Amino acid sequence: MKLDLEMAEPAPVPTADDPFARGWRHTDRRDGQWRVPLAEDDLLYPQEGDFVVNNAAHNDDREHLVAVFRERTVGKDGIRVFGDHLIDFGVEGMPNLGPDVIVLNGEPRPWNRNVAVFPVKAMGARPLIVVELTSPTTRKKDLAEKPGLFYRAGVPIYVLIDLFYGGGKNPGGIVAYQAGPTGYEDLPPEPNGWVWLEVVEVFLAAEDDRIVCYDRDRQRIGNYTELCLQRRAALSVASTARTEAETARDAEKVRADAERQRADAAERKTLELEAEL
Repeated sequence: MKLDLEMAEPAPVPTADDPFARGWRHTDRRDGQWRVPLAEDDLLYPQEGDFVVNNAAHNDDREHLVAVFRERTVGKDGIRVFGDHLIDFGVEGMPNLGPDVIVLNGEPRPWNRNVAVFPVKAMGARPLIVVELTSPTTRKKDLAEKPGLFYRAGVPIYVLIDLFYGGGKNPGGIVAYQAGPTGYEDLPPEPNGWVWLEVVEVFLAAEDDRIVCYDRDRQRIGNYTELCLQRRAALSVASTARTEAETARDAEKVRADAERQRADAAERKTLELEAEL
């Protein structure tokens, strides 16, 4: 599927008034220039500590995908999920790339999570899926340049999420590609437009200009906020049920005590009458 590169709004371009429109990179210079603006190629080949300007919807969807993919692959040895992390694919002449979301498989070797770059070959890993979410800053590179790089890196499934917050005039939605003999080929979606990712056992869907995940049984997987609200509601229901049960037990105790008191009084009255007789 060939996506429309035309933008509804121009990609951010640094100016004298706003040199950091794309983002910035920290430096160790001591002349007061503690950060420098990102160049256009820095969006393709980021370095540790780079800050790329993205909108909140982009960041929220990326974090949601990372959380869901990690949860769905818990217990699968060798599966690793990274979000916005530098990856060294070990391809000669290719600098490190920073996919929005990547899923890898391979040997479950110990790795220091404080290290900024994950070395794919050195860790005995192999890429399975890369997901890129477009933004006005990076959309044209996500569509035009990154597919070729990820194909060279041996990524078999490349998923492009191009929603309205990505800045495109005619966004393509969720578009999945699979590696063919000479490049990426379209990976047909479900009839309803959902994309199934077998490795993480998740359907990807676009609803209300946001990414939504469904499990194999087509049950919606909530994001962190939704799950917290559901848990809070469940706890509230459980607390209410406990309170009602305690109230019922208290009422039953009061009733039983009153009944016992009436029985005791009747017994005393009977004894008194017997004594009089």
